Amino acid sequence: MYKLLTASLFASLLFISCQKEVSNGSGPTPGGGPDTTTNPPTSKDTSFQPATKDSYWAYKSTSTDSDTTSADTLRATGNTKDFNGHTYDIFSGSLDGTGSASESYMRTDGDGNMYLLSDISDTALGANTLEILYTNTKQNAGYTWTYSGGNISGLPLTFNGKILEKNITKDVQGKTYTNVIHSQVTAGFTVVLQTITLLTYDVYVAQGVGIIKIDTKVTTGTLKALFDQLEALGQDLSQYQDLIDSLGTADITITSELAGYEIK
Repeated sequence: MYKLLTASLFASLLFISCQKEVSNGSGPTPGGGPDTTTNPPTSKDTSFQPATKDSYWAYKSTSTDSDTTSADTLRATGNTKDFNGHTYDIFSGSLDGTGSASESYMRTDGDGNMYLLSDISDTALGANTLEILYTNTKQNAGYTWTYSGGNISGLPLTFNGKILEKNITKDVQGKTYTNVIHSQVTAGFTVVLQTITLLTYDVYVAQGVGIIKIDTKVTTGTLKALFDQLEALGQDLSQYQDLIDSLGTADITITSELAGYEIK
């Protein structure tokens, strides 16, 4: 369950788990490092998500579920994808040790809102496309938003976000990044008149670099316990059965950190 949700709802961006496979291309070799000792690099894309062709990012990810570490990559293709009247930049990537390629999609609108587009394709949770607002580059700390991004197993997901810190300095994998925005996003839905938070993301984006770190908490264990309690009280949860069957028994935390990058 956690692999599907983290991949499809947000962490697919960092290729922690399975995504939409593509038939050609592959991510760059993991490793490397920034092309300058400061960010943003001189004469490079100074947005909070560069998308110049062949720019790449290498991430290290760890999970409490498997106690393993992976090294995955992301590369800007220079191509775009249209969805609901919006144009997304296409990023390809590769999973550590698999050699398979995949795609994720990102865009920033004129108001500074940054979005991730993710596809879900799973027999239990159905086929869905989620459009997720994960930060804003123009607003100050304290700014909040609520965004309806799609459905999981027929349940409408609501994303609530808040900018916790702005223009901060952040150390990640031995490098210090400046002009960083720290936002927190929760993804949840309503079950039997109760609002459930399924995932919580702490997202750090640096100007001229992009996403440098994501801390993800997946509350599958908490949700499973709640469903068990509701069933014990005689609540009819048949409409949520596919979701219930896919849940694990323990909450999970995942950390993904930028280990190297190059902005073209």
